[in-house]
Amino acid sequence: MTEVERYLYRYRNLERMKKILENELRDATEEYRTQQESLLMPVKPAEVKTSKTNKITDPVQDAVIKIIDVYRKRIDRIANELQLVSGEQQSILDTVKQAGLSVPEESYIRYRYFKCMSACVTAQRIGYCERWAQRYKNSALGKIKKHLSN
Repeated sequence: MTEVERYLYRYRNLERMKKILENELRDATEEYRTQQESLLMPVKPAEVKTSKTNKITDPVQDAVIKIIDVYRKRIDRIANELQLVSGEQQSILDTVKQAGLSVPEESYIRYRYFKCMSACVTAQRIGYCERWAQRYKNSALGKIKKHLSN
């Protein structure tokens, strides 16, 4: 497998990572909302305590602040990772678009590397025999390699 092929297959791996991160983000956001709702339920009057610095502290307020900090950081971290993955994925798409591929070449790349279809199925999808599909593949990989080296 060539370096260009590894680069193109990275798109599919990024797609998987993106789905995982989207699920994590959804779960973290849901946990955050659940925690907020549970804190908004009627509570018994909180015991007011004084800390070592003689400041009055409220346990509920302390819990809310902790939840906001912990969940917000987690949600922000996941959102940043998701943005990086999406950016890298878009970069691969842009590279393919800017490489100047013909329609059959671009179709081959999308089916074979982005959707991970076999060479045989890819040839059927683009409507050519496997021999011609292989020629389109080699031509496309050459153009992408040339574009990446510039």
